[in-house]
Amino acid sequence: MVKTSRVMSTEQCSACKSRNPSSLGVSLQIKEDYQYLCFNCYNDMMAEHLGIDFENITFSPITLKDTDNREHTFHFQTRLLGYQIIIEAREQMDDDREGYRFSV
Repeated sequence: MVKTSRVMSTEQCSACKSRNPSSLGVSLQIKEDYQYLCFNCYNDMMAEHLGIDFENITFSPITLKDTDNREHTFHFQTRLLGYQIIIEAREQMDDDREGYRFSV
């Protein structure tokens, strides 16, 4: 049996030039220009557009055990959507698959 892993696609942020998995940012069309922005740069752009102060908050990953004693590690992201903030916890599996995902 051969185990294959999916290669996660990456994008370069148009603003800060960092490379990220494409799922950790947004693709936007501004006028006739397409851009990929990491969530931090997207949040900064949204805050500037809305004229509000916003600080990108970073959370350390956490590992929790389920009822079968299996560990699940969650990484957090914050997104500014208008005047609302979304905090999302995503589980990234060893073979680049996504696992559980929660948001508030």
